[in-house]
Amino acid sequence: DRGISGGGAVVFKEASATPPGVEPMQIVAEHLNVTGADTPNAQIEIRGGGGENGLPQQIAELTANGAKLRVPAIALQRGTSEAIVNAPGEVQLLVDRDMAGNPLARPEPVTIVWQESMQLHGRELTFLGNVQVQHESGWLRTRRLVVRTVAPVNFDGGGQNPQIEQIACWEGVL
Repeated sequence: DRGISGGGAVVFKEASATPPGVEPMQIVAEHLNVTGADTPNAQIEIRGGGGENGLPQQIAELTANGAKLRVPAIALQRGTSEAIVNAPGEVQLLVDRDMAGNPLARPEPVTIVWQESMQLHGRELTFLGNVQVQHESGWLRTRRLVVRTVAPVNFDGGGQNPQIEQIACWEGVL
């Protein structure tokens, strides 16, 4: 297995072939560590800088398949669609329906911001802690949000943008 390790303003852009109009995975971070980089089950750890010795935590950014994730740190398993963020963060996805479920003329961004954690398991993303969802057609706030996508979210570059199939709010909703 090959590994990748880097520190200090890392920019990683996947070089695999992607269909026309689809951007490959890109990571912008202070620290990047990949084990099993040449396998489908690569484990990737990404961290922004700071967070120690009194320095403020910086944000790392991962862009893949039309989604953009901004977090201080994330650990993900590429082949199994598993990821964990134990910190506040935000993700932006493109959606083809508005907040009422009506089809849109073209995909539009929806932003999800959370304060505690985010976990991805295949097709299910769970966000905890003062979760805020913002879309041009509306917004919502809840304590716990579970988003199910049509297909598993993958980090393989060249895949499809994660399409939201269902959302569920728990512990109150506004």
